[in-house]
Amino acid sequence: MCKELGHVDRIPRLVCAPAANANPLYLHYKSRWAEFQANTTFVSVIQIGDPVSIDRAVFTLRNSNGIVEEAAEEELIDAMAQADST
Repeated sequence: MCKELGHVDRIPRLVCAPAANANPLYLHYKSRWAEFQANTTFVSVIQIGDPVSIDRAVFTLRNSNGIVEEAAEEELIDAMAQADST
């Protein structure tokens, strides 16, 4: 939408970093979009078995030449703390 409105010249490359215990998008990306399966986790609040927007996420990542990496919860907490300090 930003490109269509003239706010940007090109679509930025997107990067997703889901938590390692809630990573069906990461596993889907690593299989070159061939397989989609969610693992179970003890932390049910972050367990995403069948996200309703998976098709939209894949479409957006492909169109932006995006990448998906998984991150340990500690890495995500450290990144949030670093972002909050700026």
